[in-house]
Amino acid sequence: MGEIMDFMMRDHQRLDALFARYREDKHDDLMAALEAFQNFRQGLEQHICWEEEILFPVFEKRTQMMEQGPTMVMRMEHRQIKSLLANIESLLKDDKTPPESIDEELILLLKRHNQKEEAVLYPWMDDVLTPEERANLLSRMHDMT
Repeated sequence: MGEIMDFMMRDHQRLDALFARYREDKHDDLMAALEAFQNFRQGLEQHICWEEEILFPVFEKRTQMMEQGPTMVMRMEHRQIKSLLANIESLLKDDKTPPESIDEELILLLKRHNQKEEAVLYPWMDDVLTPEERANLLSRMHDMT
């Protein structure tokens, strides 16, 4: 497994655990659910930031896929994800339990999104970037946390 793939897959797993915590809390304790969700949202937005501000630009430059290709699709899905995150957090802040349907929509979107990243995009990045480039990118990502 490559360096980018390994790092980002571990982060996907960390985020999945945070989302599961929110789901455990949301029917019993909305305050705990809100806190868990905010931790999840912050982590997911950090993950998206790593991709859009650090990984994608280097990958696009290397592959010459500036206006097309997998990163364009990922950015579009990131906007959809952020919209769902805002909807869920808004409901929680209004002391409302988000319906299962909105959680399920986010789960499905993230599952499909992560599968594309893990099956195609991250391995491709590991393949086209030099070890030095990968190390530099990972260092920059660590610096952002």
